Amino acid sequence: MVTPINEIEFFKVDGIDFKPSEDLDTLDDDEAQKFTIPLKGKGPFKIHSKFRRKYSLKGENYKLFRMNTFTRNMDVTISFPSHVGVSFFNVGNVNYFEKHHTEVKNIVSRSHRNDVILPYQGFGISFERYNLK
Repeated sequence: MVTPINEIEFFKVDGIDFKPSEDLDTLDDDEAQKFTIPLKGKGPFKIHSKFRRKYSLKGENYKLFRMNTFTRNMDVTISFPSHVGVSFFNVGNVNYFEKHHTEVKNIVSRSHRNDVILPYQGFGISFERYNLK
């Protein structure tokens, strides 16, 4: 049994380190966590974050990541072990994420640069375990 991991490695706004706090409604939820950073001042803000996540393949084989606010210029990189296949899919986006670095093994790299991602839109990833012999 794999214990799920959802850790923030870093979170920066305009190059300044922040420590986001988890929302009270997800404190006791191991499956979903919601973090909030109150932003003040005039935007746009440049947000750079890195998360370390680990999921069990025995339960649901997909995860959805949806935005809570208007989001522009998003890059997503997912690394995974060789015994797992990962598929990336768009969730409600008019313009899809573009593929990058397709020649690199065990990496999914996508960017969304030509449009805005609206609230409740985003992306999903699905997992498949391979039986290595």
